[in-house]
Amino acid sequence: MSAEYVLREFRNILLDLSDRYVLSDYPHSDDTVRQAWITYRQLLRDLPSNSTPSFDSNGNFTGVTWPTDPEGYSGTKDPDGERHN
Repeated sequence: MSAEYVLREFRNILLDLSDRYVLSDYPHSDDTVRQAWITYRQLLRDLPSNSTPSFDSNGNFTGVTWPTDPEGYSGTKDPDGERHN
């Protein structure tokens, strides 16, 4: 499995988990928060072209700077929402 594949898979999970925050009827406290989610999702979509993913000698995933979501979290999540740094 290539590092680019892993990047896209984790990125896609984060996009899926944040879909609800950009729906027109999601109850954000204000438009600034809604826009922050839109910006975050764009940064996720741009990751493949702005990163050089690889695996280090220990098999750890490197070369990606994950954007910080509007809740203050930066990193990857499993499909069940469990977060990883």
